Amino acid sequence: MRRDAGFTLLELILVIALVGILSVLGSLGLSGVFQGYFLAEGNAELTQKGQLALMRLTKDLSYTVKSGITAGTDTAITVSVHIPDTAGGMSSETISVELDPGNATRLLLNDDLLADGVTSFRLRYCNAMLSCTAAPSTDTRAIEITLGLTSQGITESFTTRVAPPGLAE
Repeated sequence: MRRDAGFTLLELILVIALVGILSVLGSLGLSGVFQGYFLAEGNAELTQKGQLALMRLTKDLSYTVKSGITAGTDTAITVSVHIPDTAGGMSSETISVELDPGNATRLLLNDDLLADGVTSFRLRYCNAMLSCTAAPSTDTRAIEITLGLTSQGITESFTTRVAPPGLAE
């Protein structure tokens, strides 16, 4: 009786087929994991971009002086501010925030890029009772900022209110 060592052709074909089926199923599962990872990464990037833009606007607009809103609409604002300088004094500056006239997906702060991927930008001017309108008035006490951003197919909206102490004087 002759004994051949090794595998038969049928056994090899079955093993190759099973490995192929398991590889396909595994890759389908891993593609979902990778999609989730890239979605989370894009969402984190978008959130950081939105938070950074709103923090910068909040910081700069918080130095607005009384009657400092020199021009304001629902999509642009120009304010006079007193910003502390390194010598311990105050320097007077003008800050303007608007969508780039040449590219409405870019938000500009003093003609410098603050955020890109902008889908919406809205300013509202609130009185002491937090009743908000699209135009500033003499009793404006707070500025509400809404910023919509998009990146990698994800769209988010961010909102904050700035109540500069100078407007309450």
